[in-house]
Amino acid sequence: MQNKFFAQRHLRICMALIIVLLFVLSACTIRLISEYDEDIDRGATALHKSFESFFIKIESQSFPACNYYNHKDFYDQAKVDISALKLRAEAIPKNDFTIKQVKTLADSLNLLEQLHQTHTDNCLLKDEVAVLRTNFNVSLGAIIKLELAKKKGRYSE
Repeated sequence: MQNKFFAQRHLRICMALIIVLLFVLSACTIRLISEYDEDIDRGATALHKSFESFFIKIESQSFPACNYYNHKDFYDQAKVDISALKLRAEAIPKNDFTIKQVKTLADSLNLLEQLHQTHTDNCLLKDEVAVLRTNFNVSLGAIIKLELAKKKGRYSE
């Protein structure tokens, strides 16, 4: 009889500990990704405007206005803006997704610049501009989408 009493008491204690443990665990939040960063959201949005302005301008230009050297300031400023975005993203813990996206954006800008420099007359072809615009919209849109998902608490990639 005494063994039965101790067994029941032991079972009650174990159950109580499990319930307490469940409450403690439910109060804990495990973050696998960084929180929303307004500066990254704003920076990516400003970069989108800058790229869109560049593509609209380049679309309407012919030689010599479309020449790479007439747009060198755009490339230099975009590099500075992307570098600032990258530095900001790297300063935030658990921000690997955003860091990768910004690095891809930087690589894309470098490729765009090389393309612009190596074309005849250093001008982009009109047919290329639409494709390039779409690629940069997708890249910048992904950064913005991820930040907004973080803001809403939805982290689907």
